[in-house]
Amino acid sequence: MKKTTKIIVPTICAAALLAIGCYEFVSATTVLNSAPNWTGAAAHTFSGSHGVVGLAGQDVYWFDNGGPTFWNDPLIDEFGGAYVLTSIAQTHTLGFHEHTFVHGNLVGESDNLSLLHTQQGSPSSMEFVDPSVSTFSKYWTSYQVTEICDLAAASHGNFGNPSQSSSHLYMSFRACELNDSSSCTAGVMELAFDTDISWWSPKQIGSTQQIWITKPNGTLFSSECMPIAVTSRGDQSTQYLVVADPSMDEVSAYEAYSLASGPVSDLQTFSGAYIEDIALEGRADGNIDYAFLVTLWSDGRVEHRLLTDGDIASGTPFLTEYLPTHIQDIATRNIGAQSSSGQLFTFGDQVVRRSYEQ
Repeated sequence: MKKTTKIIVPTICAAALLAIGCYEFVSATTVLNSAPNWTGAAAHTFSGSHGVVGLAGQDVYWFDNGGPTFWNDPLIDEFGGAYVLTSIAQTHTLGFHEHTFVHGNLVGESDNLSLLHTQQGSPSSMEFVDPSVSTFSKYWTSYQVTEICDLAAASHGNFGNPSQSSSHLYMSFRACELNDSSSCTAGVMELAFDTDISWWSPKQIGSTQQIWITKPNGTLFSSECMPIAVTSRGDQSTQYLVVADPSMDEVSAYEAYSLASGPVSDLQTFSGAYIEDIALEGRADGNIDYAFLVTLWSDGRVEHRLLTDGDIASGTPFLTEYLPTHIQDIATRNIGAQSSSGQLFTFGDQVVRRSYEQ
């Protein structure tokens, strides 16, 4: 793969402290040839090592700096038939205590509202976590969740349980009005679990459910599945969640632990393409929290922007890359490392590990 075009904008880079800075593309390494059709990708820890995972229908691939670890059709007994995995996230990443959640649907269906969970990095031998409450009320209207779209977790590298208040798992979804199944929207919520991790429901803080279904202008999200990403680990004091409304070319940022307070910033850039996927990597410098937002567009563009205390930088991205249009998903290791380098994995006809330097 040839070195890609990059655009560096000094004014945006200068907004970050020198200890953080912006970064530029350095090299690309192909880690899997003749790749399958990907259905999802995310940061993932396996046996204490940080990498990324690619979902390919019924199969799971795990990548670090070496070759892939491969699980072929690991959940056929759980699903009881042909299935498609859509998303994966981990609330905890301590080796052998890696609480992993996976979502998928039977082939040809999209209405599975149950998650699968295991207390290990391997996706084999998981147990279903069913919804105890899949309805909610917002703006004097009652909704029913009809589809789970994407998962993301503000994971931390110590032992704990998803039922604890320190656990933060997020789900993007589609929902329709209870009294009008033709009136639907997309949204994002934080999940809560019972002590036995057998049931999920929307997390509630006080009397407020941690759910959001509107864009910053007050209108509902488009009724389509939205990719989400969240910072984790690192030494940033605040974690941020980003939500992309694909066909509206809009990304909203939230303080992850107070989702119901609404977005703290947003960016809409009409480009004639739509958003395929997003990734987010957290950093910090002193009392300033940074995050690097990576957006994959349907025309092959990959844009890199800076978030400063949750504020998405507008204007020209500090780095723009032009990749093949067959790229379907992107993922970082999301380790929050305080270093001058980073990695982005791209999933298409090949899996490529791209390296960057500050």
